[in-house]
Amino acid sequence: MTENYICSGYQGLCHCLKAIISATLLIKRAQT
Repeated sequence: MTENYICSGYQGLCHCLKAIISATLLIKRAQT
């Protein structure tokens, strides 16, 4: 899994990106 490989290199960044993506999706759903 490339995700796990990236996470091992950038611990905080990975979780940060996931949080941002999740928030973006929620915002898009709320707007529709």
